[in-house]
Amino acid sequence: MSNIAALLKEAENAMPYIVRDRGMGNDPQFIDYPAASMRTLTLTMTHLPVLGGKDDSIITVAPGNIAGQSTKLDTAIIRSSRVAAAGANIIVRPVPANAYATGLTGGVSVYEADAYFVTVAPAEFASVADGAAVSVTPLPASRAQVKWDEAVKLAVRFNVPRRDPRTYGQEHIAKEILTAIPLGIARAADNLLLSAINAETPSPFTVAAASAQGLNAGELRALIGTDGTGAQFRADGQLIAAGIAAEMTPDMAGTIVGAFDRAAVAIHDEITLLAERLDGDGNLAVTCWVSMIPLLPDPAKFWTVA
Repeated sequence: MSNIAALLKEAENAMPYIVRDRGMGNDPQFIDYPAASMRTLTLTMTHLPVLGGKDDSIITVAPGNIAGQSTKLDTAIIRSSRVAAAGANIIVRPVPANAYATGLTGGVSVYEADAYFVTVAPAEFASVADGAAVSVTPLPASRAQVKWDEAVKLAVRFNVPRRDPRTYGQEHIAKEILTAIPLGIARAADNLLLSAINAETPSPFTVAAASAQGLNAGELRALIGTDGTGAQFRADGQLIAAGIAAEMTPDMAGTIVGAFDRAAVAIHDEITLLAERLDGDGNLAVTCWVSMIPLLPDPAKFWTVA
């Protein structure tokens, strides 16, 4: 949080130029340069602010943050994600790399290592008659490669008027920014995975189709979009769709039922924040970038609800 407060302060005080010395007897050269400051945060090492009232402020506890406890950003993302609640895997990691020696001079080359999200189905054993050959079946593993060079780059940008840090305090604004970021990343991860599932044009859900895929009933979860398709509340208050325990999501229109534990979203561990001073009055803009990849090795495990 202090890093973000310092980021805002640096941008607020930054000069919109750099000075180039042109030697003795020459006037210095002033070169336009953005009045900005940048930080890189790691989701697995940075903690959410411990929210609490101060100076008569009342701060609501956001989803993913437990009052009075220190929570890392990656944990807050998982707690806030609807697809994670349905069973999807949220994988927060940097680019995996391997190193090898390039010769006798001591040089080292670093390259990106292959990484995959893999789901494995049961091997299909069958009886074999005496003297008969064992039939060959494909290895029941489905893979989705984690290619960071093909990751989806997402960003958010919002303004911080000059009066806000002076009215509420720089640290308070930093708390708000640092709380909003993981919640927004969770929402973006939901949108990305649900879009990937819908892009596969899943067929209508039936119990027979789920059974044919070898799924347990407990694996199935439903996510209900903004159309409310198939949504019902049982007498005990449980939201369901097609008889399956469900949750709501604002990130799609329809309703999906599936084994979400067979899907994942890989989120790069590092996020970048840029604070820029927009004008002479000290108004700021803060931009955050994040990279992520939807991983759907077995789309046959998902269906739509009519």
